[in-house]
Amino acid sequence: AQRRLGLKGVRTDFIQFHEKWETGMSIAIINKDGDATYEFNTPAAWDGLSTDKALMDLVAKSGNSSSIINNNNDKNDDDN
Repeated sequence: AQRRLGLKGVRTDFIQFHEKWETGMSIAIINKDGDATYEFNTPAAWDGLSTDKALMDLVAKSGNSSSIINNNNDKNDDDN
């Protein structure tokens, strides 16, 4: 999945992986009126997400859509 995102020009340098927990899944339960309730498996990988200065800087400039496009000139190996 990470390779496919990169091929589409999406930045992958901020993708995080968890050593033990899998990607989160949810189950949607639809009642007779069409309203949904959701059950989430826990813990899941998103429970282990972490932040650092580089990630917060990316969030701060996220209003600029170019921040999610892969640009090798902007990549800093210290951000990984």
